[in-house]
Amino acid sequence: MIKLNKMNSSIINFLKILLVIFVFYFLYQNNHLNLESLISFKGNFVLNLFLIFLVLATLLIGTYRWFLILRFSKIEINFLEVLKIMYICSFYNNFMFGNIGGDVLRVFYSSKFSKKNKIKNAFTIFVDRFFGFIGLTCLGIFSYSIILINKEEYNILVFLLVSFFIFLIIIIFLIKIFKKNKKFLNLLYFLNLNKKLFFIGVIISVLLFFTVHLTIYFISNYVYEFNIQLNYIFFANFISSLVGSIPVTPGGMGLSEAAFVFVNNSILKIYLNNLANILIYYRLVIFVFSIPSIYFFFRYKRK
Repeated sequence: MIKLNKMNSSIINFLKILLVIFVFYFLYQNNHLNLESLISFKGNFVLNLFLIFLVLATLLIGTYRWFLILRFSKIEINFLEVLKIMYICSFYNNFMFGNIGGDVLRVFYSSKFSKKNKIKNAFTIFVDRFFGFIGLTCLGIFSYSIILINKEEYNILVFLLVSFFIFLIIIIFLIKIFKKNKKFLNLLYFLNLNKKLFFIGVIISVLLFFTVHLTIYFISNYVYEFNIQLNYIFFANFISSLVGSIPVTPGGMGLSEAAFVFVNNSILKIYLNNLANILIYYRLVIFVFSIPSIYFFFRYKRK
């Protein structure tokens, strides 16, 4: 039975790798990707240092968000240990299959410091992801709204805003219903969740994804000189981040790039060659930044 499960897992992973190869081949054949231009990575030392600084800022912001959730949940763990765990898991989130691998590691490593709170550890990661989704969505809607205003497409803007407010009303209505449920109230009490944490968590998430989108913008306009507007980059990367979070390929490889190209071509009407190179370059920056995390990975493994 175990051998059969391993074989099925190997087949699934092989199919996922084939999907990545197929997507990148499609992008290459349609002039959305040029691997030769990635050689410029070596010649942008100062710019790469700045991009690595932005990636570090993203890591610190994400670490603080989870640290805050852990503290609100009364899980005793210091910021430095949370940073180490996030650093290790950032590699898995970007280069393993989807974002699930890194989250599993977060539960595993954090449990070493709070063995009595394993269930809480898992729930804090869910809350962390939820805050991230809200922050990413708010930033995406805001950037797309500005695009629509600049294009004077007010009908679409009104529809978008009305849809957003209806969604908020539905969420508020569901929360009121759930609040009558004892299990839901026990969960809120168990995690010590409240409005203050929600507000702070969403603000931090907006800042986090602002930094991510800004990094993509600098790569687009200063490495490849595409001169794409900031709002366009923010919206395109918002969609590509959502698509890339689907646990189908390692870190959303291929899917994010394809979504980024699709949004630019089909929605924003930007027809430039090698647009996928922007996200590939970003992945290279993250990879270089994440290399030292291997040391912490093996160090934790020995414990």
